[in-house]
Formats: sequence, C-alpha cells, structure tokens
Amino acid sequence: METTFSPVDTTLLLDLGEPEFVLEMVDLYAETSAAYVTRIGKALEASDGAELTKAAHALKGASLGMFAALVAGLAADLERAGKTNRFDAARGLYAELGTAFADAVQCMRCATKEQAGCLATPKDRSP
Repeated sequence: METTFSPVDTTLLLDLGEPEFVLEMVDLYAETSAAYVTRIGKALEASDGAELTKAAHALKGASLGMFAALVAGLAADLERAGKTNRFDAARGLYAELGTAFADAVQCMRCATKEQAGCLATPKDRSP
C-alpha cells in the first residue's frame, strides 16, 4: 500500500462554496501568493530577515485559508528562519517552495474544474 499526499485538501477547499466562487478564490490566492513568493525571494537576496518574516507570514496565512498545508508549512519554516536570520536554511526552503506553490495552485484549479489528476484528500489511499 502506497501513501500519496495531495498538496491541497480539496474536499475542504470545495466546501467553501459554489465552484465558480471557489475558482475565483483560487485565482486570487494564486495572484496574491505569487507576490508573496516573489517578496520572499527578494528578501533572501537582500538578506532582509524582517521582510522575509512578513512575506512568509502572509503566505502562511493565505495558504492555510486555502488548505494548502505543504505551502503553509514551508512558509512557517521560512518565517522562523527570517526571525533568526538563518538565510542559508531559508534559501533551501525557498527552492522547495516554488514547486510546492505551483503544485498547490494546479491542484486547486484541477479540483475546481473537476478535472482528473488531483487527490480528494491528503490521506492514505488504498487500491
């Protein structure tokens, strides 16, 4: 039995409302959170712990609201790294964040458009 995880709990996501409304929320999340990811990258380039902390905190909150647990967890780790000025550790996390964010947005869009390829929940799935 193989354990597979979804980047988003799509069951909870879809419980937010009608598909059109959820898709609008996904689009808003993708746009605003992409800006947070960019701010995180710029903060790392400048070794600016305060800005890293603020941008990562904002991304964490937005991601929790959209049930993107992996992105939220990476953002929380980046927030802690910013508070302690651990930029080397943060750069490694930032590399992971880009992929996790893209995967989460793709999964959200897939789920709201009822396309194949996204898991229903981040739970163990048996054949």
